[in-house]
Amino acid sequence: MCPIELKTQNIEAICLKTHSYSEADTIAHIYSSEYGKSSVIVKGAKKTKSKLAGACQLFSVNLLHVSLGQSLYRLIQYQPVDHFLNIHNHLLKLAYALLYIELVYILQQDVDSEKIYTLLRGSLKVLNQCRESDLEITTHGLQFQLALLQVSGTKPDFSQCILTHQPFDQFYPYYCFSPQLGGITTAEQKKQFQKKNNKPDAEHSKASPWIQWVYVSNKTCALFLPQSKEVQETNHTLDAKAILKAQRFLQFYYQTVVEKPIQAYDLILSLLE
Repeated sequence: MCPIELKTQNIEAICLKTHSYSEADTIAHIYSSEYGKSSVIVKGAKKTKSKLAGACQLFSVNLLHVSLGQSLYRLIQYQPVDHFLNIHNHLLKLAYALLYIELVYILQQDVDSEKIYTLLRGSLKVLNQCRESDLEITTHGLQFQLALLQVSGTKPDFSQCILTHQPFDQFYPYYCFSPQLGGITTAEQKKQFQKKNNKPDAEHSKASPWIQWVYVSNKTCALFLPQSKEVQETNHTLDAKAILKAQRFLQFYYQTVVEKPIQAYDLILSLLE
């Protein structure tokens, strides 16, 4: 939990996750520009007539007035800022909003919380305003996932071959990507690398980890290069099939980085497929 220096303070925050604390109370895990991830106890949140329960609505933006208790920050009162009602009325929008907050929740704490908060709040606003088009919603979802990788410093390098440093070729049909190496290479270079470096599983150690590889289309690779004019033109040609492949790739990469399943991806892919 990030420290809040004053005994009482107002914080604008987004609710990322909640869990039960007692028969009547709830813990809200929030994200703010100033403190990143923090936890607040919401007394009486489960009661029917609770005046604080609204602060526990996922991905809602609220101005929270909190006080420091014995071991947890306690919510005294709150003022709703935005609940993004359009998101709640569309299942794919809702699935992506749940993904956004789940990804932010699992981030390491040593990131720029101001940039993360700005990205998350702005992306929820855009998602809320998206037309009810699966292609438009999914395209925005991909943009958020890529932007989060950039801001958190975990974005892999797709600009060049990780082994030869040859620049990305948009006309090359597919590349091989390794999350452990953090980049792409051609199938030929991958074979040479495996022949030279791979060892039987029994010989693998922390010093010589197992290297995973997945095939990635040139269109998916292009998503990681938004500053290139050629790549921007490629992005405009993305269809539903290409976006689905890109979404599957991002699921693979994020889950490899955090080393655990991310639940919202299952819902998103079930809707897209």
